[in-house]
Amino acid sequence: MSKFNYENKQYLKKLNDLTLDYYLKYINHIRRNLKNKKSLFLDVGCGIGVVLKALKKEGFVNGYGVDISRLFIKQGKAKGLSNLFYYKGESLPFRNNFFDLVGSFNVLEHTDNPESFLKEQITKLKKGGIIIVASPNFLSVLFPSNHKRLKGINNKLRNLTLTLKKLLVRNNGFEKMKPLIRKNFEYDDDAIVVTNIIDVKRTLVINNCKITYESGFVNFDGLFARFINKLPLMKYLLPSCFLVAQKI
Repeated sequence: MSKFNYENKQYLKKLNDLTLDYYLKYINHIRRNLKNKKSLFLDVGCGIGVVLKALKKEGFVNGYGVDISRLFIKQGKAKGLSNLFYYKGESLPFRNNFFDLVGSFNVLEHTDNPESFLKEQITKLKKGGIIIVASPNFLSVLFPSNHKRLKGINNKLRNLTLTLKKLLVRNNGFEKMKPLIRKNFEYDDDAIVVTNIIDVKRTLVINNCKITYESGFVNFDGLFARFINKLPLMKYLLPSCFLVAQKI
């Protein structure tokens, strides 16, 4: 799995094909939550460093990135980013209470232990620091998707039932799922965690964070998206999870 996911040139090509617009909401929230351009921030699962490079061009010079792929890190450094580090997906190679902001974009769904993954990021945050978590919502009921978990009426009804159960029970935790491995893979074939707003929010709150923003869209932030997101229970049924929280 590690070689398939992270040292695969086909996967690297997919990253290179993504435009900056794909990350724009994430970039905007990082920018919005940094106190100044000298603030320290970390992009966990930074890939080839697209987000860090965009912010560096704007003068945010203290951005760091970590990734589980040596291939991605190598390409990021070739693009002029120096604060990129390889890590194994467990302990982050920084001291505690170091960063003003830590974020991850479409990474949580690929982790072996999502609760520990988020807790480790919070540990590296200063008090009052910001954590941003963006991922797919694999309990989504609305909008079409090619992922096996989200296709068909039976899966959508199951997801609706599980969402309601999570809202009522509150402590049933992240569910795991098997990855789909194929030669011509699609995005999220290799996801192994059923990420969703409810479990992400719960994990952040029990680790001393206060939610400041939550949305069911990871890419969209216009008036229509904001209107849909504010409808009762709607954010839990939308295709993505986007949460911002402050360490208290």
